[in-house]
Amino acid sequence: MPLFSTRCLPHISTIGLMIFATLGLQVKASTSINLGESKGRRMDSTILVICSDQSSAQVTSQRALEEAGWKGKIILVTAKDPLPDLREVEGVLLTGGADIHPKYWDAQEPLHEKAEPDDARTDLEIKVIRYAQEKNIPMLGLCRGHQILNVALGGSMYQHLPDEGVPLTRTYVGKYSDEKQVLPHAVSVKANSQLAQLLQIKVPRMEVNSRHHQAVKKVGQGLVINAVDPEDLVGGRPMIEGVESADPSRFIVGVQWHPENLTRQEGIQGETARNLFKGFLDAIRRHRK
Repeated sequence: MPLFSTRCLPHISTIGLMIFATLGLQVKASTSINLGESKGRRMDSTILVICSDQSSAQVTSQRALEEAGWKGKIILVTAKDPLPDLREVEGVLLTGGADIHPKYWDAQEPLHEKAEPDDARTDLEIKVIRYAQEKNIPMLGLCRGHQILNVALGGSMYQHLPDEGVPLTRTYVGKYSDEKQVLPHAVSVKANSQLAQLLQIKVPRMEVNSRHHQAVKKVGQGLVINAVDPEDLVGGRPMIEGVESADPSRFIVGVQWHPENLTRQEGIQGETARNLFKGFLDAIRRHRK
């Protein structure tokens, strides 16, 4: 805790300021002290973003959070970086990335020849997810982030969708740097789900971008499906495109697509992507109170 609160500055006399200066404390000009934001609510603190590449995360996920209104710290962490003090973290964002090894859901299942797992990142994410779940810290997962939320909570995955009859032309199109995102298939968002409320979606389905070849198989403990691809069947059912906590008081939300690449798009894709990030920040601030 600081030796004195900036809230008190308007009431400190000239003599008082001289005393502080004598003690070696520097009192900066009012331009560096935001009294308005600290009045009435706590300042935004820290969102932890787990990613595979910090430079791409800066121009996608970090930008989306900042444009949604986050004023606090955003710490981008890869598996090679030290973790910050998780006690200071108010929200966790899990971004896209490499595949998940099947040993995390079934020790006997062999690794598919097309899979390229990142075990170091998986170990890091599982540790953070379980801590955040215990502390009820809001979590948002995007693409791989959605998948690892599911696996960390006891779910499993299809390792390679073409083996299940779904071609990659339906699920793996374009790249994050494309100014105009390709939208290869649609998703149906479950009515009355937490995701539907977050997106504020007004239509039964919408087209999304897609860059994955793995998909959720068994849904993790405490999670429910909130979105599917109704046209692509996997295991005899629509492909799972989103999960969320079965407990509506918890914010654990994952989507298979990449809303971080859609926030500057026009139409329903851009609108729902922006709403998702704003809803995530709202959940963090509600949990803080």
